Amino acid sequence: QPSLAMAFAITLTLIGAATGGLALSMPARFPAQTLRASHPRTAQALMLDGGAAAAALKEAQAQILTKIAVTLDLESKAYPQEVGFDSFTMGSFSGTIKAFDAPGKTNVAWCSGLEISDGQSRSMSRITAWCGPLTDVPHFVASAGVSNGGLDLYIDFRPRADAGYEKANPDGTYPEPDTREAFMQSGVRMEFAEKFFTPDAVAWFQSVCNTPGASPSNEGLPAEAAVLQGPLTVNLRLPLDSVGVSAASEACANAADRWIQWMQTTEELNRLKVTSTYARDTKMRAVLFSADADELTAKFGAEGRELAAADAGPLDEAYVGGAS
Repeated sequence: QPSLAMAFAITLTLIGAATGGLALSMPARFPAQTLRASHPRTAQALMLDGGAAAAALKEAQAQILTKIAVTLDLESKAYPQEVGFDSFTMGSFSGTIKAFDAPGKTNVAWCSGLEISDGQSRSMSRITAWCGPLTDVPHFVASAGVSNGGLDLYIDFRPRADAGYEKANPDGTYPEPDTREAFMQSGVRMEFAEKFFTPDAVAWFQSVCNTPGASPSNEGLPAEAAVLQGPLTVNLRLPLDSVGVSAASEACANAADRWIQWMQTTEELNRLKVTSTYARDTKMRAVLFSADADELTAKFGAEGRELAAADAGPLDEAYVGGAS
């Protein structure tokens, strides 16, 4: 099966651009080489209009969603159609939502692909995957879009237990634990560093921080939702050109490949951890749904909350798996 990185070459034919840009994603809590927005760009960049960039990102994200669905044997769900958002129009925007799940050992409670665009200067193509409680594989989100004359890139692997990542010092270290909670969080960080946020993952993150032309985004989740992000959170602005589109698409593709591998290789949790993981995730989904509803309303208008609900799926049932 061809890799998504190879498949992305097809996407660029949509905009007639020859690219050499390779980039990944940008995290929040590990120190990396200083992000340099003025870093010289080695690949020849073809300037794009927003519509062409949005179309290329949409195609790249569609390839990623297809790979996730096929590789993990996901089942298509009718929920977006049932609530009127499988294909929709909101003011000057139009879009689609595709949804999947996989009950049982495949352990995907809900996976959705949201695409929305005005066809000109604003778009978002986002994949969100919520894992079931059988393992502690991080939940996954990868979003790429166009706004304000540039590209938006957001990627996160959301941890399934409280590791206190938000307490990191500027240099990436953590304060010495001095409470029972702090000791427990330190233990969780050590466990997740062995299973998911490995030196290889951190090196991947560091390379993404130096994506040519990238700069940190000024937008982000509200505080109550931001604490639920992982240590490799990506939140970047990229130039509106062929190299930026290539960078964003490569970022999402490589992040998806990493997450798929975790899904295929991570052992199941014991019964006690399944219960605690379920409890945390139920609260996490509620907090992040609220934040997403506010964000989509701000970006796309009054129907943003309904759009967020359609993309989130039937929350309680979907989390258990096998929802209608």
